[in-house]
Amino acid sequence: MNPIRSTEPPSNQPNHERIVLHFDASFFHSYTSEEANLLMLPFTRSCPLLRLNLQERMQIETLLNSVISEMRDQPTGYSLRIRNLAIELLLFTARRMLNHQILPSEERSPIETKVTEVVRYINAHFGEPLPLDMISNHFYISKSYLSRVFKEITGFGYSEYVSITRIREAERLLRDTNWSIMQISEHCGFDNFSHFGKMFKKLTGLSP
Repeated sequence: MNPIRSTEPPSNQPNHERIVLHFDASFFHSYTSEEANLLMLPFTRSCPLLRLNLQERMQIETLLNSVISEMRDQPTGYSLRIRNLAIELLLFTARRMLNHQILPSEERSPIETKVTEVVRYINAHFGEPLPLDMISNHFYISKSYLSRVFKEITGFGYSEYVSITRIREAERLLRDTNWSIMQISEHCGFDNFSHFGKMFKKLTGLSP
C-alpha cells in the first residue's frame, strides 16, 4: 500500500477529508486466491460506492486515522500495523458490499434527506446551543419523531452525535492550536467546563 494523499477543505468546522489509498497488486500476493479475491472485491464492482451510517463512518475514520498516525510517527513495527489496518479496511468494505445491495443511483428517502440536513446543521453549528426541541422546530418535524429516525438512520442518538461532533472538533483544536482548554470548551459549545472534561474522557478515554 502506497502513501496516503489527503486534502482538507479550508474550513474550521467539521466537514470532510478525502483520503486516497493506493494498493499495488503485489499487496495481495501473500494471500490465498480465495482471500485475495475477497479483499479485491471493492475494486471489481462497477459502482463501488457505499453508503455508511454514522457509526460505520466513525469506525472507518478511526481506522484511517490510525493509518495516518502510523505513517506520520513511524513507531517500531509501523509497516506491519499499517498492513493490518489496510486489510481490516478492505475486509470491512468487502463484507459490507456482500451484505448490502449496491445501487448505482440510490436515492435517499425524504426522511433520510431531512436527517442529513440535520446532521449538516449540527456540523456547522456545533458551537451553538443545539437542544432537540429547537432543532425539531427549525426543521418542522416533531421532537419525538426526529429523535427516533435520527437514531435509526445514523446509528447514534441525537445528543450522542452532538457530543461526538463537539469532541472531535475539540481533539482537532487541541492538536492543531495553542488554545487553552477553556477556550476550546467554549468554542465547541460546552457551557460547563466540568461537563466538557467528563464527555471528552468518556468519548476518547483520555483527559483533555
